[in-house]
Amino acid sequence: MLTDSELILLANVMYNDDIASGRFYLHTLGDFADHFIKGLEDGSITHDDLRGMLSGGFPIIVSESGAGGERGIPGRESGGDTKVIRESITDRERERERAAPRETFNGVEEYIDILRHIRDSETLSNLTISSSHDEITRATVFVDPDDNAFLAVRGTGGVFIGWVDNLRSFNISMTGAQKEFDVFIEEVSGKYTLVAGTGHSQGSSLLESWLLRNPEFFH
Repeated sequence: MLTDSELILLANVMYNDDIASGRFYLHTLGDFADHFIKGLEDGSITHDDLRGMLSGGFPIIVSESGAGGERGIPGRESGGDTKVIRESITDRERERERAAPRETFNGVEEYIDILRHIRDSETLSNLTISSSHDEITRATVFVDPDDNAFLAVRGTGGVFIGWVDNLRSFNISMTGAQKEFDVFIEEVSGKYTLVAGTGHSQGSSLLESWLLRNPEFFH
């Protein structure tokens, strides 16, 4: 079973456009992370390339201990509690500010940190990227070696049609995103043993809407 910190990392990784593109279908999440880390190291992927893959700018989701505007990403402590690891990010930002203009920062370094945490986590790196959907809603199923499946759903992510869908939720009971998500989750529930879901912003609301109507859904 994934900890809260690990589920938050899955919610974060969904902002990369490649996660649900099919390019990494049936690859491990470790392979996905390693592809970008090695590409950045050997120059085949640039920071601008990665920035362009982050949907509408990367929001940086942190655990509650990171409240108050501090940047950070969730880490794993003994016992599965969440904490925010911010020291290494702070040090890198200071180095980057000395070497380059401030506008080079746009959430990319935080995303790289998340990829490193995933690559170095035995639990997360061994998840297989399985079924995905990517239209108004972006959702992906990740499966562990014991066939437990975890559903991650991206937030609006700066996508125009997603924001329109958010506004429509004020006056209609089922938006296009909700209908898409319902079809997808019904489809994958017949294939996988879904044990938990995670999402940020609109992704969270889609999961909550489903669970209000299907409270015993996750195993």
